Amino acid sequence: MKTEEILRLNEELIDSWNRHDVNRFLSHCDESLIWRDTANPLPYKGKDGARDFFNHWFRAFPDLNIRVLNRVASESSIGVEVEYSGTHLGHLNNGNGTSGIAATKRKIISKGSYFVKARNGKITDVHSYPDMLHLMIQLGILSEMHR
Repeated sequence: MKTEEILRLNEELIDSWNRHDVNRFLSHCDESLIWRDTANPLPYKGKDGARDFFNHWFRAFPDLNIRVLNRVASESSIGVEVEYSGTHLGHLNNGNGTSGIAATKRKIISKGSYFVKARNGKITDVHSYPDMLHLMIQLGILSEMHR
């Protein structure tokens, strides 16, 4: 892939997230996709795993929106810093085997980053790093450590 192609692929991915279009998102995923997220000890695998990841966030934040802040791209990979916002209206499963977090109805604005590798125009590997500490503070689960 050329750098311009992976930049376009990332734009498609962000647009599909912001439109909450899981099928469009999955059309850009390779069947062998491995998705590692710091909020979950086990990787999400394949398109079914990507669907689970996608739906997990939209169950918790039905109005989730993502904005790209920074990106660095090469011919086969891209690193992106994002800001995401939404209202916590559904159950948030924190991925560590506990019951998760019931809806708080709080609005959040948080940041994170992700790194994507692609081959033949499809995502093969994702590493995502949501700022869970900042998210938990905004949801009222943790208090601010300093003021």
